[in-house]
Amino acid sequence: MNAEKRWIALIDESADRDVYRIGAMVMPAAQRRLLAADLDAVMARAEREFGVPAETELHGVNMFQGKEEWRALAPRQRIAVYGWALDAIAFRASMFIFEGIERRSFEAAYKSRGYNEHEAALMYTLERIQERAKVANQAAYVFADDCRFAASVVRSLQQFKRTGTWGYRSTNLDRILKIEFVDSEKYRQIQAIDLVTYLKQRIASERDAHRPKVHRANLELWERVSSLVVRDRLWAPYVPPPLKPLDVPRPTRG
Repeated sequence: MNAEKRWIALIDESADRDVYRIGAMVMPAAQRRLLAADLDAVMARAEREFGVPAETELHGVNMFQGKEEWRALAPRQRIAVYGWALDAIAFRASMFIFEGIERRSFEAAYKSRGYNEHEAALMYTLERIQERAKVANQAAYVFADDCRFAASVVRSLQQFKRTGTWGYRSTNLDRILKIEFVDSEKYRQIQAIDLVTYLKQRIASERDAHRPKVHRANLELWERVSSLVVRDRLWAPYVPPPLKPLDVPRPTRG
């Protein structure tokens, strides 16, 4: 099949003290350049109307907190640009997948066994892409924001394609053609999934729940993409309670 007719999956992460979450945006590969052009147009509009340089990275944290190039914009202006970007993303994307891990229970259950939360969440995300690609008789190229686990993930993917993923629902990732880690600053498509994943994490954490106006604005932004979410899971691994010493009666002297 022509590469342009394949799927493309864009992946990014977002985390706080409680939850580590990976988001994936899936679309036909032919849409990736159109999405980049649409987001360039969003930033061209932002430059005309608000003065932020058109080449500025669309980055969820910086836009929410008014950092770097976004610091000169008022909150309503940053919200406006965020909304324009989400509209462009929703127009091109086919689906969103979210896999979250409850960090404390994961560490208690798996850290001593050498597993890390990034690879676990990414593995579950790839499994969900695999399932949907198989049903649609498709295959996907995966692009993710660069991270310190990149080399390990590439090695793991090759193993998963040969022997299947770990866990009781082992899956052979034969529909995942390739995974490549790229610099988000240079790829509007990765910036797109960053915006969506960060917004998802922000709402799920309820960190703005005590500020009704802000929380309402977040939910209004989320409505622009929410209909495309096909998977949204938060996994809290089971941690068995510590074993209690056996209550063995002491022998008595006869």
